Amino acid sequence: MKKFADQILHDQREKILDRWQKRAYQEVAASLHQTSLALKNSMLDFLIQIEGELKNIRDIKPDSAASPEFGLGHGVIRASTVNYSIDQVIYEYHILREVLFTILEEEKALSVQERNLILSMIEQAANHSATSFSDTLRQIREGFISALTHDLRTPVTSSMMSAEMIIRKSEDKDYCIKASNTIIKNMIRLDKMINELLDASRLGAGEKLELKFSMIDLNHIISQIITSSQLQFGTRFVFHSSGPVSGVWSEEGLKRVVENILSNAIKYSFPKTPIVITLTQDETFAWIKIQNQGEPITPENQKIIFQQYRRIPNTQNQRGWGLGLLVVKGIVEAHEGNIFLESSQEQGTIFTVKIPFKRRPLLNI
Repeated sequence: MKKFADQILHDQREKILDRWQKRAYQEVAASLHQTSLALKNSMLDFLIQIEGELKNIRDIKPDSAASPEFGLGHGVIRASTVNYSIDQVIYEYHILREVLFTILEEEKALSVQERNLILSMIEQAANHSATSFSDTLRQIREGFISALTHDLRTPVTSSMMSAEMIIRKSEDKDYCIKASNTIIKNMIRLDKMINELLDASRLGAGEKLELKFSMIDLNHIISQIITSSQLQFGTRFVFHSSGPVSGVWSEEGLKRVVENILSNAIKYSFPKTPIVITLTQDETFAWIKIQNQGEPITPENQKIIFQQYRRIPNTQNQRGWGLGLLVVKGIVEAHEGNIFLESSQEQGTIFTVKIPFKRRPLLNI
């Protein structure tokens, strides 16, 4: 029995998505920053829409305008994914068009009406994606610049006030020492901000981070970070470790990973609830797990949390650049490791970092 175009599309969805994904990975550089599932999901709903419109033609139903929601959502997602440009967003539709026609016409020659419908829907979705991509990119960059300006101004203002007071109270040695220490702390904070910004810029350009590798003990490093955190935030930190976990890694890089995840745990957990850090190892990997109790992160927001300039909606009362976890992911990947996120009402939010033990020469990488 001869199949209709919508039936063929229904049967061949996975084949279309697989072939489209393969070409996207080969021809769209920014797609390499996305998982297979995330990349496919961005097109599955659109194929279902096309299938429905092809069925309307077959059933001789009145023409209905395709919903623009897919194209708008696609553009929003791509605007927040590392290194996407508007050209690459549109090119994804170009690839889909070629793959779609090739596979559908392997079984059936499409009618002029069917071809025109598919072309029209792809063109409409591409236009909506391009528009929402530009709008979203502008909005998130404006938000980023606002947060950046605020965060940079704070230590600068504090340092200027401390410097002025040193001039006014130059005879008060103790006060001058205290004010000088404030300036030093602010400059260290500024330096960290600038490094984060530069690293995020490198990652956004598709570059790898430059890290210095040496033999280090993760148990020792995490213990130091917790001791420092306890001085500021109290005794809510619980550390589980069986002892030394040594490997050739970047000390500064992994410090930034743990400090950044701990900072998020402190910001977004319920007050006075414990933050549990667990360090384990097996023959191949070291595992760092950081768990906090707070409002769970939805599956939708878990997909975007490691993307540039993205901050999940239930944390908008907290200032930030939306770059910290992007840099964390970049550092972990520079170690050829992985970072995972689990979040639910029952267990809270858990970030798990998996770093392989590797034999590297002790050189700057």
